Amino acid sequence: MDAGWELLQQRGMWAWQRGLLFMAEESWSQWRAEARRTGSRLQEARSLNALGCVEFALGRLEQAEAMWLSASRLIESDPGATPVDWVQVMTNRALVAFRRGRLADAKQYVFAAQRCCDQVHPELVARVQQSASSILVALGSWEEAEATARQALRLFEETGDRVRAAHLLSNLGSVEIERGNFETARQYLENARDVLQSAGRETDLGCTYTELGRLWFVAGDVNKAAACGSEALRLLWSNVLSVHKMEAARLSELFGAIALAVGDRHSALIDLQRASAYFAQASMWREWSRVNRQLDALLEQRSGPQEVFVSGAGIHPECNERLRYLATLLDLLDSIESLYPELRFRAELAAWYALLLGEAYGLDQEEREALAHAAKLQDVGLASLEPEIMDGSRPLSRAAQDRVRAHPTFGEQIVSLFPVPAACRDAIRHHHERYDGRGYPDGLAGEDIPHLARIIAVASTYVHDAVEWGHRHAMENLVRQRGRALDPVLVDHFIALHEGACNPRATGASGPSPLPGAGGLGAQGVRTFGRA
Repeated sequence: MDAGWELLQQRGMWAWQRGLLFMAEESWSQWRAEARRTGSRLQEARSLNALGCVEFALGRLEQAEAMWLSASRLIESDPGATPVDWVQVMTNRALVAFRRGRLADAKQYVFAAQRCCDQVHPELVARVQQSASSILVALGSWEEAEATARQALRLFEETGDRVRAAHLLSNLGSVEIERGNFETARQYLENARDVLQSAGRETDLGCTYTELGRLWFVAGDVNKAAACGSEALRLLWSNVLSVHKMEAARLSELFGAIALAVGDRHSALIDLQRASAYFAQASMWREWSRVNRQLDALLEQRSGPQEVFVSGAGIHPECNERLRYLATLLDLLDSIESLYPELRFRAELAAWYALLLGEAYGLDQEEREALAHAAKLQDVGLASLEPEIMDGSRPLSRAAQDRVRAHPTFGEQIVSLFPVPAACRDAIRHHHERYDGRGYPDGLAGEDIPHLARIIAVASTYVHDAVEWGHRHAMENLVRQRGRALDPVLVDHFIALHEGACNPRATGASGPSPLPGAGGLGAQGVRTFGRA
């Protein structure tokens, strides 16, 4: 590889591995430009594969798919391409097809990758087989799913990748539930739980608890199912930034089934209707059909005699309330997106960067949880405004400007209806304050502004500029706003997050894994910013 290309590729990988998406995008865009300038189809293909990963992580699935399609065509036409190039890009194409609900296409692409697996290194083979296993589970092809999962599990155990091995254990547990082998399923899922717990992978752990709840429910133990469902909710609630609707759908289905089993038909109807809607939005049609059959049966029962089917404690009312809040949070984000499509995308990215900054700043778990909720819901008050106020087609009247400036207080009032901590409400109210005291709604200055609001302000400023003009411009603007609009200490922390890229450690030349820290489809699928 040319030294210039190699430096750009490695700089982007350094940023990618740390979740610094816009910095990775900038580096790999420069890599692509250099490849096109010199006429290297192979380097252009590799840079497109890398850029597609950024687009995928940002939730821009159409753009990611287009980049990976272009990369695969360039690889096919270049005699210098390696099997690794082909396997990576086809696995990525399977990834995005899976995410968009096109399971037949996903299977075709991952099978195309599998045909070259005898020519690539074992770790990549394991990731391909991991993705294939998840696709086959989604298709209900249990025997094929088990075979590929076992092969990938063996390879991950050989390489010592315990987290990816845990994903495969979860897949095997799902297969055994469908086969009715409950004891074997329990062993797989509990092993996966223990590994993820020791690794601190709380979101994946929450999904595993949901599957354990499903296991106990179909095995006939409603109380254990309720306990697992409550623990899943606690974990997903604490990691709201990474919760996708497919996870909320699975948990809602479990809660609905438990409610129905203990005779709470009202809660069952609410939870199952939510699960149906979320499965449809995630293009999970097999699951959607299953839930709708449950809904049909429930509606038929509502016209018959009222009876309790199973004796059990069921879900604690506080957990039901929390699940409904989580669903309401997701629905509020949908409402904002329907009115102002870019706002949700930017709020979720701002939450991502706010958490990176909050961790560097030393926030504890409780503060990070409040920060994630506040950053995602920072502009929920805009839902109270008429769309024409926000369309930017004409100058706003003084009254309209005042209404826009009041949206933080509207947002605070909205979230006050739900069980969120005071720190979350305060951060939403004050995220438009300025360090120099010239912000709104209360004109607070300096450290009188709640520290979570100051973190959100830095992250939101960076994301806004990075989306519009790119990483470099965004960083320059942070420096300009340091001590004016933004907390200078927090700006310094944010800049420090991006230091070290001039001398990144070598990471190879073929491009990144499909997602930071993932490298393939886990048992619960994949997560992105924005909607599918």
